[in-house]
Amino acid sequence: MRNRILLFLCVAGLCCSAEVVTWPAAPGTLESGGYSLTVNGKPVDVMAVPSSVLPDDRAFPYSYAMFDADEEVEVEIRAPWSLKKARILPRRFGARGINQKPETFSFRAKPPFTIAIEPFETRHRALVLSANVPEKDVPSADDPNVIFIKPGRYRSENRLTIGSGKTLYLAPGAWVEGAINTKGDNVTICGRGIISGIPWEHKKGPAHDMVNLSGKNVTIRDVTLMSSWFYTLVLSKVEGALVDNVKVIGGRGNNDDGIDPIQ
Repeated sequence: MRNRILLFLCVAGLCCSAEVVTWPAAPGTLESGGYSLTVNGKPVDVMAVPSSVLPDDRAFPYSYAMFDADEEVEVEIRAPWSLKKARILPRRFGARGINQKPETFSFRAKPPFTIAIEPFETRHRALVLSANVPEKDVPSADDPNVIFIKPGRYRSENRLTIGSGKTLYLAPGAWVEGAINTKGDNVTICGRGIISGIPWEHKKGPAHDMVNLSGKNVTIRDVTLMSSWFYTLVLSKVEGALVDNVKVIGGRGNNDDGIDPIQ
């Protein structure tokens, strides 16, 4: 019995030994929507997703956070409203709360995952949480074929075009406001950064869609696309495109909620 107890304690302790990687939200973007979040006791920035332009009965305010970890972690969420009825979606994810108090909700899970924690059995004030495994093979900032976006906030009124053989890398903490497209073959957009349409009103951005992919062997992976002014991610005349682990944080209007293949 004693050996079993010791084994249980060792296994239970593994969830707190994971390496957790976090980074600050871009300057001027941090609005938690009321939530605070820790992962293995380490604070994680929470961002409120901009309010919807839809009528009130179709608008669901929510928040977003993300981090990296290499093993199972314990997540603790706090809010100024009751979390006693909070649930984790999708249900097939299989995670359940291990500690539910009036204003605290905790659970354990192993990355990678993207889930939603709904506090009221409705979509109002949900927290969407993305956990990735740590990055590998990060492109070199010295590579002439790499456009390396460092942490910080950037904005452009003109569409950024990524040509053949190029890689656009958004480092953790990079927040790029504007429109991006690929034009050519063997192009990659990747990283832990965010591409955002927040500064522009609905249907009034610098281009029809926020990210447009065209060409052969085009890849977009790991990035977060947040609050586009209109279409979020369009695959236009592509051959051999890969969309992998891309998070679309939308809900601002009728047209920002998905990935659109258009030939």
